Amino acid sequence: PTTIDDVPNGVSGVVGVNSSLKTDSAKTRVDRMQDTGSELKVLVGEHPAVRTHPETGRKILVTLGGADPINLTLQVLQALKLVDVSGLETQIVVGPVNPHIDTLRQEIESGVSSFQLVIESADMPQLMAWADIAINAGGSTCWELCCLGVPMIIMVTSQDQALIGSGLEWEGCAKNLGRWDIDTG
Repeated sequence: PTTIDDVPNGVSGVVGVNSSLKTDSAKTRVDRMQDTGSELKVLVGEHPAVRTHPETGRKILVTLGGADPINLTLQVLQALKLVDVSGLETQIVVGPVNPHIDTLRQEIESGVSSFQLVIESADMPQLMAWADIAINAGGSTCWELCCLGVPMIIMVTSQDQALIGSGLEWEGCAKNLGRWDIDTG
């Protein structure tokens, strides 16, 4: 097993993975996490220090998976357009294989200048640290957000994320909106 001393570029955090939350999506993220062979996952790379939270969150990170096949990102974007909070900023992160990039660009260009579409971010830890709150799928990104102390609104996009979403809500780390997929979205 890998030890903390074996991790290249140092360790930026350690996350305990509750055995009741272990699913395929709770496994290590290739570019950010490394399996220690135990109940702990080591976050590697740059994860900026945790900071205090403002009374009113104005910086929203939306990340619902690289591909987002049913375009939940568009639904979240449309809902956020209805939010009337002064100084609201939103970073919407999608992967380069997302089939809805053009639709998302059109929606953003149709009115809200405080929304920015980020395609394949080279610096997700920095975006996570920037955020006051995240709206995200219930996969491995949750562990990084927990490490940084970023509150989450989780949209479970596959069955393997259900225990992660409910467990993080039970722990007080997130609000779990439950299952959002082809059957319920």
